[in-house]
Amino acid sequence: MTSTFGKWALALALFLPAATQAQQPSKSDMRRLIDDNMQFAVKQYQVLKDSTPADMMPRTFQKGRSVTSDTEWWCSGFYPGTLWYLYEYTQDPAVKAEAERRLAILEKEKRYTGNHDIGFMIYCSFGNAYRITGDKNIKT
Repeated sequence: MTSTFGKWALALALFLPAATQAQQPSKSDMRRLIDDNMQFAVKQYQVLKDSTPADMMPRTFQKGRSVTSDTEWWCSGFYPGTLWYLYEYTQDPAVKAEAERRLAILEKEKRYTGNHDIGFMIYCSFGNAYRITGDKNIKT
């Protein structure tokens, strides 16, 4: 006689592969999900751009307001670096233009030696820009 546990285990063994198979999204569903999320990210970065002074970097959002930082902050390269990722995916010229504007204000930090976080500041931003564009002027 089969135990109750054995019956459930057998039912799961027979049912689970079919249930798992049925829940797998198609490649086109995944592509659409990714596209939708990337387009939403571009819209969010547009809001961030509009709320950040041209000579500053966005830092966080606290108590209903945007908080910014200067380019010496250790995360200053994250914003332009993310813009380069968004540009790489979308090829949106407005995103590229914003990434280039932020690189221009970060340029003075390329040789900064005030802390050990220079990789976060420079590689995320200039590193992605160089990887995506191949522009040797970005590298130097």
